[in-house]
Amino acid sequence: MNRSWNILCWNVRGLNGKDKWNALRNKIDESSCAVVCLQETKRQSFDAPVIRNFAPRRLDSFDYIPSNGSSGGILVLWNSSIFKGIVLEKKHFAITISLTSVHNCDTWFLSSVYGPCDRNKLGGNIQDTFIFNEAIGQLGLIELPLKGRAFTWSNMQQDPLLEQLNWFFTSVNWTVSYPNTTVHPLSKPISDHIPCKIMVGTSIPKSKIFRFENFWPEHPGFLETVQESWNLFKHLRHSLKHWSKTLSNLAALIDTCNKVIFFLDSLEECRALFLMEWNLRIIIKEKLLKLLHYKNIY
Repeated sequence: MNRSWNILCWNVRGLNGKDKWNALRNKIDESSCAVVCLQETKRQSFDAPVIRNFAPRRLDSFDYIPSNGSSGGILVLWNSSIFKGIVLEKKHFAITISLTSVHNCDTWFLSSVYGPCDRNKLGGNIQDTFIFNEAIGQLGLIELPLKGRAFTWSNMQQDPLLEQLNWFFTSVNWTVSYPNTTVHPLSKPISDHIPCKIMVGTSIPKSKIFRFENFWPEHPGFLETVQESWNLFKHLRHSLKHWSKTLSNLAALIDTCNKVIFFLDSLEECRALFLMEWNLRIIIKEKLLKLLHYKNIY
């Protein structure tokens, strides 16, 4: 039997504002993930009300490592209807969780690591790099390459500095059991790190359903459409569905903004963006955050 799920991994550079919450919720929806790994949350604590600001209710289990003041912090969320999670180990900069499928009892282990650095110092400790590489070699870990991108971080300047700062590793046994595991970059409306979607197995198509959008009541014409169909309540769904097609498709606009940002981020890896392109990315990001705010009105 084929099994499939997605994991969202993102260094969010802080989770203390509505723009960050809306952007993160958008990436969770876009990735259709069952597990979320966030680094550099810059928060010392999490509880259910805070989690609900950016995570859908299906991600109902979580654990975290608090930040050290305003730096660091790790948060892992998962869907308990898909995986039963047990925290095995928590360090200052890493957390390891055992995740067991509720469907077939298969167990796998997830480690989320945040490697802090002193941005006031040039370069780094080369000895730490050797130790890290030696540990990877001794454990026999295999890097999961990022599809279609060479870098995961940008300083977002007109003459950008680009780096590969985010890495994904797995074991030989994993590649045998789940040979279709791939890492895909997503557009980054916030943060200077790109969000990454790890796809395991195959995706399951979603059924088409009628969905009432929470922003509809704010649009002109909504009340008139409801009133016209009130006496014939059974026709209300059909009328609202027909009326909604006259609106700009909010989901399509968000998707288009993400695609434009993704294209410009990818172009930045090949050459420096022209001033018009650089300014366009800023404008599109601002527009996307407004659309996400609009979408998340409750």
